[in-house]
Amino acid sequence: MKDIKEYINESKNFKLESDERQALADLIGMLCGNIGNDEDINKLKSVIDQLSKEEIKQLDNLHDCLDDEETYKKINRNIIIDDIPLIKKIYKLMDDNNLLGEQWDLIDALEKINEY
Repeated sequence: MKDIKEYINESKNFKLESDERQALADLIGMLCGNIGNDEDINKLKSVIDQLSKEEIKQLDNLHDCLDDEETYKKINRNIIIDDIPLIKKIYKLMDDNNLLGEQWDLIDALEKINEY
């Protein structure tokens, strides 16, 4: 059973599970053009077009972080705190354009981040 300190810390923070992390890394990689085929990237065109060059650069750095499991063994709020507003923006854009489908790991990751 968790003590009160653990419960409070968990309510203020989040930690992405391995599948959630990978799903988010894949999405960010496609938004940056680092991974994915043309068809996948074209599906995300409505989101990509609404991002500035600075935001794309920030996403590229975030993709490097998410993809580097040696340096960043766990992804939690503290590691991506500066990227949270941008991730929330992407979540809203994807939801508004019905691009999430049944990507449950990605949805779980975005909802964890959006709740913060």
